[in-house]
Amino acid sequence: MAGHPEFPFAPRSTAYVRPGDFWAIPTRRGGWYCCGLVLANEVLDVSPRRSLIVGLIDWCGPEPPTSENIAGCSVLEYGIAHVKTIRETGGVLLGHRQLETDAGLDALLGRRSLYDCSVWGYRFIEGVAHEHFGRHFPEQPPYASERPVPTVRGDR
Repeated sequence: MAGHPEFPFAPRSTAYVRPGDFWAIPTRRGGWYCCGLVLANEVLDVSPRRSLIVGLIDWCGPEPPTSENIAGCSVLEYGIAHVKTIRETGGVLLGHRQLETDAGLDALLGRRSLYDCSVWGYRFIEGVAHEHFGRHFPEQPPYASERPVPTVRGDR
């Protein structure tokens, strides 16, 4: 069995995805990025090899996220999502941040229950990001007619 792939990589299953892995979510306007974070990969009642619990963290910036610049950010919203969500909304996992570094999962979730969440579609997290961070984007130009380019292309 091969070892963990180096970052960045585009996961096709949950085999090498760990809680704390994160990816950039390009916004529809403005050239900004939001950040998705893997919270758990043990979603037994859905599809254990393809489903994760992911969250949108309280971070938005003009460059893709790094482990350092997402430090201390809390989780705004989270849900159960297919691993394809990462490829559909950002392309690849960019890195890993130990959840314990930021006071653990309970603190990130604001003491909410991890498993009390809904199931999200592949691109649902993009809409959540735009709801939370849309105020950063000007009304003109209008929404992009095409999806933003992922941060990094290719599969490993």
